Amino acid sequence: MHALGLSWIASPTLLDGLRRMQRYARIANSALHVDLTETDGSVVIALAVDTNELQPTDEAVDAALAIVLKMCRSMTDAHFSPRLVKFRHADNGHISHYIDYFACPVHFGAPNNALEFELASLQQPLTAGNLDLAQHNDKLAERYLATLDPDRVQDKVRGLLLTLLPSGESGQDVVAARLHRSVSTLQRQLSAEGVTYRQLLEDTRASLARELVLERRYSLSQIAYLLGFADQANFSRAFKRWTGAAPSQFRDASTRRA
Repeated sequence: MHALGLSWIASPTLLDGLRRMQRYARIANSALHVDLTETDGSVVIALAVDTNELQPTDEAVDAALAIVLKMCRSMTDAHFSPRLVKFRHADNGHISHYIDYFACPVHFGAPNNALEFELASLQQPLTAGNLDLAQHNDKLAERYLATLDPDRVQDKVRGLLLTLLPSGESGQDVVAARLHRSVSTLQRQLSAEGVTYRQLLEDTRASLARELVLERRYSLSQIAYLLGFADQANFSRAFKRWTGAAPSQFRDASTRRA
């Protein structure tokens, strides 16, 4: 899995690891699409293929979901399990084997292929988490994605943001100049890929913010500066919008869970 596997292992929490899987899934399979949804104390990670021409076999789907869970267990313990697992394919008569492995209820004939977890179980700080290593491998992952599709502009923008955010120079004009484009050209190209610069900036900031708050290496004012916010108050408002909790509450909650 190239740098994705390394950044996953170094992630501060399982939730951060799953977010990295969502972001860099194309490293594992260029047609793989991962959707991660957080609702009512649950996190659902669904796997799909971005093509109608050739769909994966049932066995490939089973293996993919099993690998996600195995990676979670490698970072926690062998008994870690999801709340629910769902498969689009029909029951093949071996449900007992699925239950033995996933250690949770199994649904066949579902609308999607997905694992559902309790949010709290994914937010526990991991003893092997190392933000520096995770972020280093994020950059490697971004570079590798760029080689898969060198014309995909959003991957280039994400890679630059990871480098530029700590410097405070993450403006669209700066990114456009680094990519040797005008701002209007960058906007047009991102629009053609179905994203905006603001969305990419928000996504990258939100992901790094969660990790930095949990890492505890920096004060909240330092994190605000590293993410390019004018002051801590603006950062706190943005963080609450992303997570539903103020940064200090988010950090305190992780301490109580630990």
